[in-house]
Amino acid sequence: MAPATGPGILRAGIPLTSDYVLLDIRPERAGRAPGADTGHGCPGLPGVGSGSRPVLAIGVFDGVHVGHQSLLRNALQMAGGLGAPLWVLTFWPHPEDLLAGAGKDGRSYLATLEDKVRLLKSAGADEIVVLHFTRRTADIAPEDFVKGTLARRLAPRAVVVGFNFTFGRRGRGTPGLLRDLGTAVGIEVVVHPAVKLDGEVVSSSSVRASVQRGDLQRAGLLLGRPYSLAGPVERGAGRGRGLGFPTLNVAVPDRVIYPAGGVYACAFHDSADAVLALAPGSWRPAVANVGTAPTFTASDPDAPVKVEVHMLSGEPPSRGDPVRVSFMRRLRPETRFSGPEELRSQIARDCDEARRYFRTMGA
Repeated sequence: MAPATGPGILRAGIPLTSDYVLLDIRPERAGRAPGADTGHGCPGLPGVGSGSRPVLAIGVFDGVHVGHQSLLRNALQMAGGLGAPLWVLTFWPHPEDLLAGAGKDGRSYLATLEDKVRLLKSAGADEIVVLHFTRRTADIAPEDFVKGTLARRLAPRAVVVGFNFTFGRRGRGTPGLLRDLGTAVGIEVVVHPAVKLDGEVVSSSSVRASVQRGDLQRAGLLLGRPYSLAGPVERGAGRGRGLGFPTLNVAVPDRVIYPAGGVYACAFHDSADAVLALAPGSWRPAVANVGTAPTFTASDPDAPVKVEVHMLSGEPPSRGDPVRVSFMRRLRPETRFSGPEELRSQIARDCDEARRYFRTMGA
């Protein structure tokens, strides 16, 4: 394993930056278990082998929702008590992508890898290790994963996982098995309980369901921040300007899910880095349409989904600028209108409703 060396570099389709270290499961060799190394430690990670064994939080952490945040606070508190650094071991791509396949449109993620790393860093992680999830990774025996990848390559003092964590071939590894295997190699294992909100267990699946049915207020509660999409501004068809409501199109990364088709009151950020909760002065009010613009594309069954944003204040960014759109509230479903005039009237009403919503926020 080698540390990531700089932004913009790709390895196996994964962007490499200095914000994390990319780890691969190593192929089996004679006399060595899969995932094992020839000695303790990993290049690119400090401390291992010099007495500074970390507390290691492990999980997919898609979206880094409030349940993940609770687990990470527990791990951070434990690390502080031990005088140890907090490391996070996460997986990319999402294991379910490989094992079960993405959604029908190829989108199943709540966050890009870059956003996930930002969120994990903000939660207190000192180092982040991204395990490249492949068929080889999925097929490793739980015992070999613990002895090789964990004990030998990462050498944590303690591991913190969620109550529903599974690992190893056919998901045979459970928190109970991890605790038993960890004890045998001198690693304490802490299992974090489920976190519930209004009686519902918080999970990435529950966040996805809220986003995909357009309940962005519920998604925001589960995430602890608004659900957002980021990308560069790209050229649009120019229809909004012709209607008197100029829009900018946001090029959304592959794999990340869209909210349900519709019109939303949004917080617009001039930086794609603004992934955390809304800070005063860091955003501007906007209205976004997510969908295929059926008034104009009804005859095209392959019309792509677009995120089109109309600014309610301030100057729009330039084409190519990285931006972020945080979805606050769904105003209505996407609708096919009889023509441009009916659509123009509805957009005006949408903007008025969004302004009223933002006034209730004090914006």
